Amino acid sequence: MLAAVAKPKNLTLISAALLALMTGFFVWLYLSSLRQSQTELSGQRTVLVAAHLIPARSLITRDMLQLESRRASDVDPDALVDPAAAVGADALIAIPAGASITTTEIAAKNAALASMLKPGMRAVSITLDRVRGVAGLITPGDRVDVIAIPPRAGDETPVARTILRGVLVLA
Repeated sequence: MLAAVAKPKNLTLISAALLALMTGFFVWLYLSSLRQSQTELSGQRTVLVAAHLIPARSLITRDMLQLESRRASDVDPDALVDPAAAVGADALIAIPAGASITTTEIAAKNAALASMLKPGMRAVSITLDRVRGVAGLITPGDRVDVIAIPPRAGDETPVARTILRGVLVLA
């Protein structure tokens, strides 16, 4: 009778010991992976930086760029490393000398609406459907007149007015 009672206790102790060993092993694996990733972060990474001030909305050329080695922890995740990715693109914002070039600071030629606007110009978004949008026949580069029709007030027929003439369609 005593032998039967002792077996479940031994089984419980053995199970607890195995679970403790497995937990310790997994904690050790987790801490090792943290240590390894910290070591990788403290390493160096080569990134593309501005050789001198790159003005906003200017076309980026090879002489505006240089490669520089920096601590990986100081580098933006979307920093560029290949000069070919930036040459020929537009700078969306002014990029100071020595700053890393990121994908959010540049746009392919005519890819972003902001890069199509000349200094001092503004863009306005107007919602269109297939009827008001002339069945999709208006394309970027076209010039259009924008006509506004106020809402009907009582029995009066609203008067349409041209509010913008010869406006360039960007997208």
